[in-house]
Amino acid sequence: MKKEEIIESIRKGEEKGLRHLYSSFRSEFLYWAQKKFSAQEEEVLDAFQETVVIFYEKVLSGELTNLSSSIKTYLFAIGRNRLYKQSGKEVLGEEMTLNQKEANILERHDVQFEANEQGKQLIQLVERLQEPCGTILKLYYFAQFSMESIAAHMGYKGSDVAKAQKNRCMKKLREMASPIFKAG
Repeated sequence: MKKEEIIESIRKGEEKGLRHLYSSFRSEFLYWAQKKFSAQEEEVLDAFQETVVIFYEKVLSGELTNLSSSIKTYLFAIGRNRLYKQSGKEVLGEEMTLNQKEANILERHDVQFEANEQGKQLIQLVERLQEPCGTILKLYYFAQFSMESIAAHMGYKGSDVAKAQKNRCMKKLREMASPIFKAG
């Protein structure tokens, strides 16, 4: 199912969207989270279930209607925050969407992308990148995932593979962005 179909199915109260969501991402989330957080399977499963409930509630409440990232990226960001919370580490609130996290991270680094046209265009270019580039760059720069986490999230053999892919993606982004920054 596509992300729009999953969201619409949940919004209509149909179980198929929620079942698909749960079954599609459960195993991968468990693998990633156990490796990233060195947590017990039971803790990781609890975090995943809480993550699915948060997603479900956001869709039903109308708070989540349009998702700029993939559902997987969104779920893993919420799950990551749940697991950090369980381990006592402070993170950005799990109630934030990836777009809110992007804005907060950019502000925190005193980079005002939203304040200028080039910044807006750069964010649009990231959105236009073919997968896996868009997801990798969002995970690394906006959600601040480590290379190890990205490798697990994307199913790569290791952080070196993820780093090489990120570098290829950055090269593509630089090529796309070159006209924007030459004009400015």
